[in-house]
Amino acid sequence: MNLRRLLIALSCCWALFVGLGGQFVRAQTSVFPGDANANGRVDHYDLLPIGYAFGQFGPARIQVESTTIPQGVPQSWSQDFATGVNYIHADANGDGLVSIPDVALISLNFGLELDTVQSLTYSSTDSPSGAQISLNHGEELPPFVEGTTVDIPLRYELAADDPTALNGIAFTLTYEPAHFEDVQLYLNPGWLLADGGGTSLVRHEAGKVHLALTRFGPNPVGGSGDIGIIRMIIIDDLVSLLETPADTLRSDVEVWNIQAYDGHYELVPIACPQLALRMYCDRSTGVGEAMPNLLGARLFPNPVANLLSIRSEYAFSQLAIVSTNGQTSFLYQGNPRYAWQAELSDLPAGLYFIRLSGAQGTSMLKLVKHKQ
Repeated sequence: MNLRRLLIALSCCWALFVGLGGQFVRAQTSVFPGDANANGRVDHYDLLPIGYAFGQFGPARIQVESTTIPQGVPQSWSQDFATGVNYIHADANGDGLVSIPDVALISLNFGLELDTVQSLTYSSTDSPSGAQISLNHGEELPPFVEGTTVDIPLRYELAADDPTALNGIAFTLTYEPAHFEDVQLYLNPGWLLADGGGTSLVRHEAGKVHLALTRFGPNPVGGSGDIGIIRMIIIDDLVSLLETPADTLRSDVEVWNIQAYDGHYELVPIACPQLALRMYCDRSTGVGEAMPNLLGARLFPNPVANLLSIRSEYAFSQLAIVSTNGQTSFLYQGNPRYAWQAELSDLPAGLYFIRLSGAQGTSMLKLVKHKQ
């Protein structure tokens, strides 16, 4: 047996002796590199304990050849997180110091699991202070045509007089991958990391974006601030996803499983938001045929918030607005004319069709109504 293997064997025996002798309150028998919260899975939530313990030191572990298997612990560190987990789990590479190389092991081992994985405790979504992560500043989005690139601001919102300060936050953003060609998160976490006193982790997988932000050490920051921009590119062909060609498709973007810690490593309540994107196909009508415009009609502005102007090359005697579910409201019926203005401020935001009828035929034009 070579010296390296002998040392590993001795360390494991020592850990067993400690556990049997009860000399430590929590004898830790092994560390799974990157699993800083010791729940049996390596993921973005592990960045938070590494950030909180950053710069702390303790007994180094005897290294093994692989960083993807649990490693024996000869001696636990003297400090525990408020969750009860020992600081030794934040020392992913076992060199006796919690530092940047430990963050790198989260990325290396991301997604690896032990046979037993314990559920994490997340921040309560019942936030008395109103703290939340907002999507698009909490505002509705207008309907988007296929192929559109949509930028959604992501922000941490807190009341101006709320004294809560965050040390770190992690969550997962979910979406329907079949609806988008590409989804990327561009970080701009100036509020939490502007002074360089922290780090971040972003991981993409189909239908999910995993994000974690942390300060270095117990060094929380108060107030609200930007997190970044979610850029989503809607697929070019929505027809196959629509029940009928004129339907709009709802696609939800949501934030799930928030863990936010304060300077004492206690969970902070934060509300989880949801944002609905509505998308439509620009090449079809409610009956699945090419949209006619025999009257040479034009709409402006489009999208519209309140006052809509309608003009046509050929006269129309009937003007109607049609919703995507087929409900029809007549804006005008009477003598032939070439122009009309319609007040639409009371019309709910969404996708509609303007239908004009005259002696030369029919025009059907798509209209997007903005929320005021």
